Amino acid sequence: SEGDAALRRVAVEALRGYTGDEVDGALVPLVKDGDGGVRNAALSIGSGRTSVARAILNAVDAGEISPDAIPRDIAVNLARTSGDEGAGIVQKHWGAVSRTTKEKQAQINAVSATLKNAPGDASRGVAIYEERCAQCHVFNGQGRAVGPDLTGVDRSNKNALLEAIINPSVFVLPEYLATEFVTKEEDALGETTQSITGFLLKETDTQLIVTDSAAQEITIDKNRLVERKPLPQSIMPEGLLDGLTDTQLRDLFAYLQN
Repeated sequence: SEGDAALRRVAVEALRGYTGDEVDGALVPLVKDGDGGVRNAALSIGSGRTSVARAILNAVDAGEISPDAIPRDIAVNLARTSGDEGAGIVQKHWGAVSRTTKEKQAQINAVSATLKNAPGDASRGVAIYEERCAQCHVFNGQGRAVGPDLTGVDRSNKNALLEAIINPSVFVLPEYLATEFVTKEEDALGETTQSITGFLLKETDTQLIVTDSAAQEITIDKNRLVERKPLPQSIMPEGLLDGLTDTQLRDLFAYLQN
């Protein structure tokens, strides 16, 4: 019953004040088999304990726990607590994750307060979306498919949407992790190197097909390739809301959340 579920959740929360192998060993099964409230309580406690965080991530990597069962903020904590090996598992299953700094959180809070002051006009927000977002995102059939399609994204959580815009590297899905490709070029002055940042679309024995943030396809001959480096941060630029008036901010979010 609902009352029993609440009692189980309270019982798990009580473990927060206890440490030791026996307590830690009890948390992982609760993450694997507990219901939503129990699982979330166990995750909240376990994500701050190194041995438990590593055990949870190992269970995810072994297919015993679905990544979908672990909220993004908990995945961030698991990455921080578990060390390099655990961070690698987090990147594999959730993509690149990072924490939101106090400065960015202050920006999120300021914009959030602005959005609460008055309603926006979604019809006016279309033009702002086309100017600021459509180069990389499709929404309601408009835009370029460089980043995730926003049409199917949960846009009801205003704070999560704000965080994704103001701090785009807080969470980057594996399929949208960019790579820096360094190539060697020869001209009249000799040999130089060039850096291209984008997503790998296709690879053959002799070539790489890459798309950049402007959705342009670039062909790189492998005999020119010096290095390829996965990037832990998003190629989505920061500052997309800079320069917008309060009215424009409200109009943009009225459109995005319409």
